[in-house]
Amino acid sequence: MRSQSSIIGLSVGAGIFAWVLDALIDTVLLDGGEFKDVLILKVPPQELYGRIAALAIFFGLGMILASLLAEREEVEEEPVVEQAPAEPFADEADVMMLGLDRDGRIIFFNQRCEEITGHRREEVLGQVFFDMVIPVRALPRALTAFKSVVERGEHVDAEMPWLTAPGHEVIISSHISPVHDDRGEVTGVVAIGQEVTEFRLSETELIESRQPYRGLAETMMGDGMAAIDRDGTLTWVSLSLAEMLGRDRDELVGSNVLRLARAEDRGILEQRLEECINGGQRVNFELTITTESGHRFPAAFAMMALDQPDDDTIGSFAVIRDLRDIKGRETPVIDEREELEAELTRLSERLQEAESRIESAREEARAEFQADLERMSAKVEDADRRVAEAREQALAEQQATIDNLQHQLEAAEARVEQARGAAGPEQQERIEELQAQLAEAEERAEQARQATLAEQQ
Repeated sequence: MRSQSSIIGLSVGAGIFAWVLDALIDTVLLDGGEFKDVLILKVPPQELYGRIAALAIFFGLGMILASLLAEREEVEEEPVVEQAPAEPFADEADVMMLGLDRDGRIIFFNQRCEEITGHRREEVLGQVFFDMVIPVRALPRALTAFKSVVERGEHVDAEMPWLTAPGHEVIISSHISPVHDDRGEVTGVVAIGQEVTEFRLSETELIESRQPYRGLAETMMGDGMAAIDRDGTLTWVSLSLAEMLGRDRDELVGSNVLRLARAEDRGILEQRLEECINGGQRVNFELTITTESGHRFPAAFAMMALDQPDDDTIGSFAVIRDLRDIKGRETPVIDEREELEAELTRLSERLQEAESRIESAREEARAEFQADLERMSAKVEDADRRVAEAREQALAEQQATIDNLQHQLEAAEARVEQARGAAGPEQQERIEELQAQLAEAEERAEQARQATLAEQQ
């Protein structure tokens, strides 16, 4: 039995040595930071899982070798020497170690588990782990992981919330392995874990995780702030938000964020939360929230997604602003704006009415002017017609006068020719006198003709 205890001790020591060696390599060769941070305080999740897995493997190998050695000692019928239990090593380890039987009852609960959860070992031994430590909302995930280990012998890495004795939640990252008996049957599980609550908060850059700024985060600008996980559960609430809602801060942590909104707005809040977490979007919206006393008031929400290093969204961070004062200051402005809009509407209607009257007067004036224009056009056409008729009549009379003068001229020329042939010297003078008169008559006739042509043009 002493050799079995030595094997178990060596396996646990080897696991711890591997843990320290890995931290030393990260510090010296890989420049991963200070040794104490790389060893315990700020171990990256992937490193933590690997170290826990190595520790579990060494512990499991030690248990297997111890079991084989016990069988050999029984075959050789050597005196049975009671071995020192492995509990002291596991109980004082700086990681959380939990043992469960096949029914989920707690059979091992080390000191680190007591420190993190506040539960005393005497109180939890024999209790069903899932009824006492796991929140209701996380039961489906926790039971699925447990069944995978117990029924199929799988090794499972899980990160889930645990309830502390005061009722708060802490986030535990653990590696769960099966425990086998001598026949290879699974008799229970062993979980090795580490609290990563502060690490998760620092990764999501919540102000609350930085001690120097916690006072600022609690009261900054009077706005309320909250951290919300993927299931809509409030994992952290600022003091200013608790005061705004008139609720106890411890009561809010662990409750669903939908309870903040009135029943009519819960669908909106749920939809916006889904858009923020699943879509990775920043969302801003307004809705009505309720206080502990049932009083309602308008509030503005601003949400942003919180991502892990592997780009997996773990929840959202919300800033909530009370809009009562803002809405109160906006009311007079809104009323004045509505009055101005009403006055503008009335002026617009009066302008449209005036434009309609102007257009009607314009149409009436246009119709009246058109009638006057048509009457004047008719008068002008009548005057033109009468002028044309008078011109034609005058031209006809002048033409008749010219024709008459032409006949008289032709008759006078005939008489002159006739008289010239029969006249003597005295009569010749008379003929020349008549020819002069005839030339004057022709000249007057020509002048009359020219005047007639000028009038026609």
